[in-house]
Amino acid sequence: MTNKDILTKLKDIIEDINPDIDFSESLALIQSGAMDSLEVINYLTQIEEVFNLEISLEQLQEEKLGVVGNMLNYIASQII
Repeated sequence: MTNKDILTKLKDIIEDINPDIDFSESLALIQSGAMDSLEVINYLTQIEEVFNLEISLEQLQEEKLGVVGNMLNYIASQII
């Protein structure tokens, strides 16, 4: 799976949760207020299902996975 494929899937997940979000790789979903806490949990759940990963809330915070580009890089590193 290429980074472009991952980014497309992330965009689909985010737009499914909130179609009004202005999607970009630099988008900070939590810090920008683009998603509330329930939407973030939904986001993580969908990522775990789509990419067959487990992501803790601690990882989300420590690795700054709330930024789309950081999540992209994390997923790419995990699905080698």
